[in-house]
Amino acid sequence: MTYTVVYYIGGTQAGEWRKCLPVATLEAANTMADEIERGGRVAYTRPTREWDVLGLPEGPPRRQPRH
Repeated sequence: MTYTVVYYIGGTQAGEWRKCLPVATLEAANTMADEIERGGRVAYTRPTREWDVLGLPEGPPRRQPRH
């Protein structure tokens, strides 16, 4: 099984989701997502198979409020 990170680039009006190359472990994917998020982007990690079946997210990400 491989894991893939997707991330959002752009604003709420003209943004898009992009997909990184698959990696072999969940740990490697989470490290990649952490690095992307440190750059100020929203990133999600899932098994590559899920992204292939479901497709990329639609619309801008919704950030959860922090408590």
